[in-house]
Amino acid sequence: MPQPSLLIEGVDDLATDPVSVQTYRDTVPNGRVVTFERSGHFPHFEEPERYADTVRSFLLRSE
Repeated sequence: MPQPSLLIEGVDDLATDPVSVQTYRDTVPNGRVVTFERSGHFPHFEEPERYADTVRSFLLRSE
């Protein structure tokens, strides 16, 4: 089984354009995309509680 992968993007982050996100979805088996609606490029700073919850949940599910 492919290793689980997590892509966290901020809705206002220009570095994660829709084409790149779709490429990730199309080419990364067992990949998951989480979009933060109130973030740009730094969701860990802009939405720290949700970011920590998202990463924690992903890691616990990946065990």
